[in-house]
Parts: sequence; C-alpha cells; structure tokens
Amino acid sequence: MSTSAYLHGIGGWLRLLIVGLTILGPISGFGRITSDLQSAEEQFPILISSTGWQQYKQFSWYVFWIATAISISAGYRLWKLHVADSVRFAIIGLWLVGPVSCLGQFAVTWFAFGTRAQAAVPEMLSALVASIIGAGIWTAYLHRSTRVKNTYVAMSYAKLEA
Repeated sequence: MSTSAYLHGIGGWLRLLIVGLTILGPISGFGRITSDLQSAEEQFPILISSTGWQQYKQFSWYVFWIATAISISAGYRLWKLHVADSVRFAIIGLWLVGPVSCLGQFAVTWFAFGTRAQAAVPEMLSALVASIIGAGIWTAYLHRSTRVKNTYVAMSYAKLEA
C-alpha cells in the first residue's frame, strides 16, 4: 500500500492553512489595521478631525470585517465539512480575502482621499502582488495535494442533508 493512502484528515500544510484562515490571518489583520491607523494618527494628528480620514477608517474596518468573516468561514468549512464544496469555497475565499480585499482597500483609500491617495499606490501594489502569490500558492496546494483529495470527498450539501 502506498504512503499517499495514509494522507487523510487535517494535518500538515492543510492544518496550517486552516489555522491561518481561522486564527492567524484575522488576528494579524486586526493588529495590522489597528497599528496602521494609530500610527497615522500619531504622526499626523490633524487626521483625527478629517472627514475623509473618518470615512477611510470606517470603510477600512468594513473591508477587514468582511474579509475576516469569509476567511473564518473558509477555514471552518475546511476543518469541519469534508466535502469537495469546502475546498472550492476555500479557494474562492482565499482570492476574496487576499487580492479582492486589497483592491477593496485601494478603492476605500481612493474614495476617501482622491488623487492624494497616489502616494500609497506602490505599497498597495506590493500588497496586491503578495496576496496574489499567496492565494496562488494555496490554490495550487488545494488542487494538487493528495491529503486534500483523500479528505474532501465529491459530495454536495444536498447529499449531506439527506
């Protein structure tokens, strides 16, 4: 019997992905956004009274909380629902949480600050590229992993409920 038959269940890289989606990603994202907003307000106290800044903060948190809900949902489904639909949901979630939320953050910045947001473009582009690379690597893993293929069976919710 080959060793690939023993690769089943939550372990290895799959466990890392689940922990990243449900715990590490949301916690680090919360810390990063909190730190970035506080740092900007400490460096430029005039921002606190700016309507554009208040809108930016509000919509930044909206993007963060939506991305966090998707991330936790994707990780939870991978952890608890061992069906192929969970893998598809996780792949979509990875792209929404990564590149799409980066684009959402860029839109929030542009909406709040207009052309003054141009200074942030290089940093946002590097974050976008990094998120595309990360989502691409995890997507490839989910498509090619023997453990994932052995763990997530081709079954839909309709069959689970029956």
